[in-house]
Amino acid sequence: ARGRLSSYAFTLMVIFFLQIRGDLPCLQGDAESKPEWYIEDQKKYNVYIDETSDFSEFAERNMSTFGDFIRFYRNEFRWGEWVVSIRTGKCLSLKRYPRLTKQPRSGVAPFEVFYFIHIEDPFDIGRNLHCVLGPQKNQKLWDAFVESTPTVRRWRRGY
Repeated sequence: ARGRLSSYAFTLMVIFFLQIRGDLPCLQGDAESKPEWYIEDQKKYNVYIDETSDFSEFAERNMSTFGDFIRFYRNEFRWGEWVVSIRTGKCLSLKRYPRLTKQPRSGVAPFEVFYFIHIEDPFDIGRNLHCVLGPQKNQKLWDAFVESTPTVRRWRRGY
């Protein structure tokens, strides 16, 4: 991925944003108390998914836009402090995810790590999808959110 986030990581960011806005449910909220285990290569994954949720209420009120997504990650999400986690569906501190790897890939300067985005793999909960980010790539991602805000405003007005 040349030091950039994967499409999987961006998909998780979108799902998390929609969960925070109340436009999607959290299907793994009870995973700790109702585990369903999948084992592969001697690794154990909790793959529990709540299949009993009523999704009709979410379909009726889905009002979030791409601009809302940009503004959320630009203005509200605390980079370096919170974790994108569709497993919990909540804005929680990095400290609440003790198994999540915090170490970035080699070559990343220590000062960059302070503001790194943390994205938990919902099944391999020790895996932080920021592990692919190369030097200065987190900053470029942040800059893209900052620089796209005026573009999103123009696009929404129909320019």
